[in-house]
Amino acid sequence: LMLHLNRRRIQETDQGITFKTPEEWLVEPAILTGYQDMLFDRNKITETSTEYLLGIGHRLVDHAIAQACNLTSCITIVPKEVLDGTLCVFRIYDRVTSSSKIHSPVICGIQNNNAGTLDVLNDWQLLKKLNDISSARLSRDEPTEIVEKNQELLNIISESETVCKEHIVNLDIDFLRPEVELLAVISN
Repeated sequence: LMLHLNRRRIQETDQGITFKTPEEWLVEPAILTGYQDMLFDRNKITETSTEYLLGIGHRLVDHAIAQACNLTSCITIVPKEVLDGTLCVFRIYDRVTSSSKIHSPVICGIQNNNAGTLDVLNDWQLLKKLNDISSARLSRDEPTEIVEKNQELLNIISESETVCKEHIVNLDIDFLRPEVELLAVISN
């Protein structure tokens, strides 16, 4: 995914993946400008082919993970059979941190189903929905539809954030200055 976000094409074969290294990752002499037939599976590596193994600790993978950790939100696309519409996950927290009470943030979801209604999911409902999504059979397809749905998705996120802010009054929390932060978007 990080290669895709850096506009790099990945060629996948039975021997592994081949790609050109993103320019942002070319900061060390040990990182090559391109990689061919790379694998993530130790079981497919022989003693003579260890240079084709990618994983935690490989400088290239470490740069990909560091870049991913700096992303502020996550969007994923799942099949329509897995999710009806779009699910936005928000964190609600108190901007005031100097009070004597420390408040834990609250997580909630806003689901925009294909019928056009927005439903609020409390933390336990959101967890159940996420478990249902993660137990579904998913595949690694190219996320091409996200570009076509860009403006529509931005509108749904904006509407969902408004609904989330309105929902704060229904929660049993006494935040002095509640703030809403988008964590993730799951769409079909």
